[in-house]
Amino acid sequence: MRKALLTVVLVSIVLSGCTTFSDTTRDSTATPHATPDSNQTTPSEAPTSAALLDSGTACTDGLQVGFWGLIEPRFWGQDRVRITSEVPANMSVLFVAYVDDSIAGVSAEQTQERPVVSDGGTIELDEPRTGEHTVTVVVFNDTNDNQRLDRTVDEPCENGGGIVQTMPKRINFTRFS
Repeated sequence: MRKALLTVVLVSIVLSGCTTFSDTTRDSTATPHATPDSNQTTPSEAPTSAALLDSGTACTDGLQVGFWGLIEPRFWGQDRVRITSEVPANMSVLFVAYVDDSIAGVSAEQTQERPVVSDGGTIELDEPRTGEHTVTVVVFNDTNDNQRLDRTVDEPCENGGGIVQTMPKRINFTRFS
């Protein structure tokens, strides 16, 4: 009975995209910052995720991001995105949530001597969403370690020839109310 239940849970996780990591496609997430400084990108001036395809900086192997808990609406909200991630030791990264190709939220993760693996990390969105939207999370290298997205210095992380990010996913935010 336990093995059957474990099998069902594992299949559900895989089918929901909870373990979808992508080093060669584009994705990311981290700790939200509601008050932008003068160098921080705001949603209105944010480049689209398509504009990121030609830019990036090499990051440590093992950096990964994916969506977490999509099969359980109680984990998500109209004002947040949930992710699973793995950040190698001695890194400072930003998980940037794009909703319909505009930056909608940023979360930071800074590791010390040990890597950090997280299931259920939250990226707070700039405003609640309803209806269907395309969401992508892109991992940026926090070059100056200030835990803020500074578009003049922070670049998307590249690994294996592509930007570290989630696959774009069409999500119905109304179901999270």
